[in-house]
Amino acid sequence: MRFNIVQIEELSGAKGNVFSIEGEDGTVMIDQFFEEQKNHENAKKIVEKIRSMSRITGFQDQYFKDKEGSPGDGIGVLKSGNLRLYCMRFNNAVVIFGSGGEKNVRAWQDDEILSQRVQTLKKISKAITDAILNKDLILNDDDTFECDDDFELEI
Repeated sequence: MRFNIVQIEELSGAKGNVFSIEGEDGTVMIDQFFEEQKNHENAKKIVEKIRSMSRITGFQDQYFKDKEGSPGDGIGVLKSGNLRLYCMRFNNAVVIFGSGGEKNVRAWQDDEILSQRVQTLKKISKAITDAILNKDLILNDDDTFECDDDFELEI
């Protein structure tokens, strides 16, 4: 799977930039998440939390549950009720949201859909981390990503 990192302008603000993953088919993970969850009572609350953080507080630790994947993979979650949106936080001003869904089980590993989505995000997180370490992808001081125009990541 090839993918790009795209900024989500309508959710970004003065205190933080929101990014997501765009797949080869043009589907953006966070857009797909909100389309799937459009009738879920907690979807609007998650949007409100993201907007509040990006505009007022930044993406501080207290708003996320970190270590949702394996140790060191950088996967966290933003939750409201039983709705989960999995992500990678780079600092208090940069977050890449993936996908998620309703969690009606003890652990995300016990739900086939959540498990698949978190496992995919873990692979993406590793590819992004490797690209940053290899300087193929740069996180700038203005909390944006920089790369060559033809840059794509693959898992």
